[in-house]
Amino acid sequence: MHIKVLLLTIILLSNQIPLKMKRPLRTLLTLILAGFAFSALSQDRAVVLADYMQVKPDKVNRYLELENEWKKIHEARLEKGFITGWQLWQKMYGAPEDKYQYITLNWYENFEKSSNAGTAEVLSELYNEKEREELVERTLKARDEEITEVMHRALSTENNSQTSYIVIYRMKVEPSKEQEYVRMEQEIFKPLYEEAIKRGEMSTWSIWKRWPFEDDDYQFVAVNGFKDFAEIDDVNFPDLFETVHPELDIDELNIKVNASRKVTSVEIWRLIDAVMQESGHE
Repeated sequence: MHIKVLLLTIILLSNQIPLKMKRPLRTLLTLILAGFAFSALSQDRAVVLADYMQVKPDKVNRYLELENEWKKIHEARLEKGFITGWQLWQKMYGAPEDKYQYITLNWYENFEKSSNAGTAEVLSELYNEKEREELVERTLKARDEEITEVMHRALSTENNSQTSYIVIYRMKVEPSKEQEYVRMEQEIFKPLYEEAIKRGEMSTWSIWKRWPFEDDDYQFVAVNGFKDFAEIDDVNFPDLFETVHPELDIDELNIKVNASRKVTSVEIWRLIDAVMQESGHE
């Protein structure tokens, strides 16, 4: 069904059905509109599938050995054009009882290509049936895959150096305010982080949209990247604001920022390994 017809159908139905059924339809309409509003603002089509892994302390070495074995599979997927990159990250300051301790990121050129990971094709070329079954069995025993998220890149900066650490800010934004939120990030914060990267205080910055997503959950993620761990706490934001936005009142900006989104969590990830088409994906 064409999107315009779908939207019109939902609107017409919402005026003809009982009151108790209107909320789900209106929620659906809001989510559809929010998705298309995001698409209009997106700078590129890069997509990342993030897999969150829970690994017990006594299985960490086995898990990392397996990821190293899978690395050659990811290299073959990259060579064949299924992916543009793969990374393995560790969540720092986590605990054994956390839902996850490790994250793998599979990078795709666009959303369409994310539907074909190419894993089965590469596995059948590199392993016989018995070897494939054995590898999968060992992998399943080494970790529990908790959840997979699809992330669409909305904004990003140029990256001129290796990124070894990233700070992840998950943010909840009202669906009706998504355009306003992304525009604020683009007009106010992107120039700020570009200056930080130019000074060598950061290596990269990007904004990602999580879609699809569950109702009443976070939809956006901001990623601040750094070459060295010491840089994380060493960015001179007051001087950056004075240089890039001397006309802005910081107190007024803080009010605007806090009204536009709610930060639901902050995490620091450390890069363990990667197979990338090029540097600067973060």
